[in-house]
Amino acid sequence: FFCSITFCCRMGIFDLRQQLSFYGAYHHNSANVLIHTVFVPTILFTALVFFCPLGSVYEMEIDIPGVMETTIHFNFPFFYVCLTGLYYIVLEPVAGFSFFCLMLLMWIGATFWYATLGMKAIVAAFGIHVLSWIMQFVGHGVFEGRKPALLDSLFQSLVLAPLFVWFHVLFFVGYRRGLQHDIDTNVNKRIAEFKRANPKSS
Repeated sequence: FFCSITFCCRMGIFDLRQQLSFYGAYHHNSANVLIHTVFVPTILFTALVFFCPLGSVYEMEIDIPGVMETTIHFNFPFFYVCLTGLYYIVLEPVAGFSFFCLMLLMWIGATFWYATLGMKAIVAAFGIHVLSWIMQFVGHGVFEGRKPALLDSLFQSLVLAPLFVWFHVLFFVGYRRGLQHDIDTNVNKRIAEFKRANPKSS
C-alpha cells in the first residue's frame, strides 16, 4: 500500500501544478479549450449513464408527504463519483469540492435518465459520447495541431480531464490568479520544448 502511494507521488499524481501544466500543454488553443470545456463533461455524464445498468449496491427510499417520493440508487456511478471527487478534493479543496458537487448532479441526472428510459437512454448516451470524442479529436487536429494527451497519459485524460476543464472555468472568473500565472508559465515552457523537439509541428 505504501509502495503504491510512493509510486503515485513520484509520478506527480498529487502535484496540482504538474498535472495542470501537463494538461495545459496539450490544450493551449482557445478553440480547443472551448471544445473540451463543452464535451469533456458530456463524456463524463454519458459514461455515468453507461454504468447504470450494473445495478444498485444499495437503495434508499425517500418519502416526504406532499413533497417528494423517490428512490436513491447507490450504484457504480455513485461510488466512482465519490472516489474521483475525493481525489479532486485532495488535489485542490475548493475546485475539487465544487466540481464534486457538479458530479453528484451528473450522477443524479444519469441515474434518473436510465431509470426513466432504460436502454433508450443508453443508446442516446452512446451517440452523444461518440460525438463528444470526435469533437475532441477535431479540436486537437484542426485547432491545437497536437495529438491528444490521451495518447501520452491515459490516467490524466480519463480521470483528471474533467477537473482540468473546471479549472479553465474557475480561472476565467478570476480564481487563484497566482496559480494561473504559474501554470501559464510552465505551459509555455513545455510548448517551447515540444516545438524544439518537433520542428515540423511549429
